[in-house]
Amino acid sequence: TSLPNEIGNLTALEELDIRHNELTSLPNEIGNLGALQTLYVSVNELSEDSVTMLNQLQVRNPTMTITRSEEDGRTPL
Repeated sequence: TSLPNEIGNLTALEELDIRHNELTSLPNEIGNLGALQTLYVSVNELSEDSVTMLNQLQVRNPTMTITRSEEDGRTPL
């Protein structure tokens, strides 16, 4: 499960809550959310690429809990 690429069009978005959505990946366009100040992404199973991308975002209040899942190679957030 992933967010649509069009999420990147929401350039004035300041808060994004995508917790508990069984997301496995995020589109690269999430990097276009320049006004994003708060991001909630816990309780998802994002790939390591998506976690890396999230860690590179300039978000003032990220709420991420990162643990490693050995079963499927994904990183729950």
